[in-house]
Amino acid sequence: MPPFLISWIAKPAAKYLAAALVALILLGGFYVKGRNDGYNLVAGQLAQQQLEWQKKVSDSQLKHQTEVADIESQYNLDVFVLTSQIDKLKKNPRIITKYVPVKVDTPVPNGLVVLHDRSALGKDLDDDVDNAESPSEIKASQYGTTVAENYNSCAADRKKLVALQDIVRKFQASQQELTK
Repeated sequence: MPPFLISWIAKPAAKYLAAALVALILLGGFYVKGRNDGYNLVAGQLAQQQLEWQKKVSDSQLKHQTEVADIESQYNLDVFVLTSQIDKLKKNPRIITKYVPVKVDTPVPNGLVVLHDRSALGKDLDDDVDNAESPSEIKASQYGTTVAENYNSCAADRKKLVALQDIVRKFQASQQELTK
């Protein structure tokens, strides 16, 4: 060591100053190390949390895809069954008309036909019908077939709506679980 440094360190005030300087350097080193370790700890926790969220999201998506596939397959099966029933009714209209006696296969009143058409089109039913009592060109068996087809179509639409509502409810519930 240079002689002037040794003579300077020999002074008591310099010893305190040197000790304070060493302590400051050590504290600064500990601060920097602590800050870097803290940053690395928080970054690791954040990465772990991101992985957990990604896993939850992918599990939820897989669950929903499976549920949607199950509902779609059930829907397709129902459509197939209903379509085959409608085809069967179209090929053999006697299935519907067997409950209507042959003697009754007379023209239905015009008012009934107009009422049915208005309700099928969603129009107002309160309007008066001209010639409501007069017979129409529609026979009772034709009217029965049409009504049966309409009910089958309505039942198929209802099943679609119920399945869609179930999908929406399950999706909303899963979204609420994810946001908790």
